[in-house]
Amino acid sequence: MKNYTLLFLLSLLFACSPAEPEPDNTPNLRTLSATESSLVNSSNEFAFKLFSQTQSNESNYFLSPLSIGIALGMTLNGAEAETKQGILNTIQFGNLTDAEVNKGYADLMSLLTGMDRKVNMSLANSVWYRNTLSVKPAFKSIIESNYKGTVQSLDFTSPAAKNTINDWIEDKTNSKIKDVIQEIDPDLVMFLINAIYFKGDWTYQFDKSKTKDDNFYLEGGAVVATPMMQVAKTAVTTYMHEKFNLINIPFGNKQFEFTVLLPNNQFNTNDVVSELQTTSFNEWIGQAQDATIELRMPKFTMRWSKILNDDLSAMGMEQAFTPGTAEFPNFFENPMNLNIGFVDHHAFLEVNETGAEAAAVTVVGVVTTSIPVQPPVISINKPFIFLIREKHSGTILFMGQLKDPSILVK
Repeated sequence: MKNYTLLFLLSLLFACSPAEPEPDNTPNLRTLSATESSLVNSSNEFAFKLFSQTQSNESNYFLSPLSIGIALGMTLNGAEAETKQGILNTIQFGNLTDAEVNKGYADLMSLLTGMDRKVNMSLANSVWYRNTLSVKPAFKSIIESNYKGTVQSLDFTSPAAKNTINDWIEDKTNSKIKDVIQEIDPDLVMFLINAIYFKGDWTYQFDKSKTKDDNFYLEGGAVVATPMMQVAKTAVTTYMHEKFNLINIPFGNKQFEFTVLLPNNQFNTNDVVSELQTTSFNEWIGQAQDATIELRMPKFTMRWSKILNDDLSAMGMEQAFTPGTAEFPNFFENPMNLNIGFVDHHAFLEVNETGAEAAAVTVVGVVTTSIPVQPPVISINKPFIFLIREKHSGTILFMGQLKDPSILVK
């Protein structure tokens, strides 16, 4: 690791920069509204907190906080009272209204997908609900107008239903994520789904002929061989922190970047995560300087999935998962006891000499719950007729009436 760090520092001294790409792909750098800026900061804070929350038991993992946030943003519109506030607090939007979240996501999705015409960046949303129920028009309108989502009824009892949803997910993730829905439980009444797909070429690509196995040093001292890509001179931006080096590697017209946080020798990834918060991260990015370096980085593919119920509950939205306590009155016309059954996240990433391809899907499953109720009180306190009968045949064996218990034979 010492040799790699020394190589990294020395390479910053390279004087000449690689050739710039042709300026034929100007990004749309419009000013963000105050709501958008607030939403982005909150979304990033959610990303750091969720990353820290899920990191403890993971070695390699990859997720899309944006996908999770958008899926929960859609779900927010079905909630009320403390359940709604718990979701807002969890995704770090506690100071925003649900209307501001919806508008902010609408503007942000439009901005992101139109930022670089040479980067394939897409966001898709859908809601699927049990066809025996009626979705509230106001909820349907929000999903269609703010999230550009489809809202569609489906016969959940049909074996083909899960295939319909899985086909949509596969299509929107360019076949990178498949077979997410294994079965549709009888209690499930709605799926709220976000799919995100990204494919970008490096602004300055690696030389495929230079890729070869090299040492990768694990925390704890072990060494493993891994395919390592190389480029002799590439333009990046860098920031030196006490605990790590930050390197921004650009895609396309440089609006999308692959940011690496590389721990310094005496620190590890846990030390880096402990420093992550929105204000600090914005400062690091703002202080990053242009540099021309020789770059070596692993070539790898990763798949990761997890049910996020426990993580999101620990972050503040436990009530949304709790039967009998969750409040979701705004999904359906039909009054029901609803709660979130699961938040299922799947992610894919491939990094190679050409660029990076990533996809993720977040599925929020809403279930109806049979809440135990107290039986009604029935007082047999006035004259009544009674029968003794055989149930199967319907034969009445005895029949009677009680009008005055006081004169009964003692």
